[in-house]
Amino acid sequence: MGPNALRLAEALPLQAGHPLNGLWKKNLEAGLVEGVCRACSSKLGTLEAAKDQELALLDDMSGHPSMSAYRNKGYEIITF
Repeated sequence: MGPNALRLAEALPLQAGHPLNGLWKKNLEAGLVEGVCRACSSKLGTLEAAKDQELALLDDMSGHPSMSAYRNKGYEIITF
């Protein structure tokens, strides 16, 4: 999630009329959201919103999620 995504994660659940609200809820229900970066959400002021939504705080690499954790689970990381 980039910085704008973190801000959306804060706003979408609270704004039923937001055009992306339904998609956000579907993604959460489908288990497609692993969590949010603890360091980024703290810096952007969305940490409490993430906690309120019970989103996992990913922080295994100095407050940020590490790619090695996904590689260790067997995922292949693709960059564009």
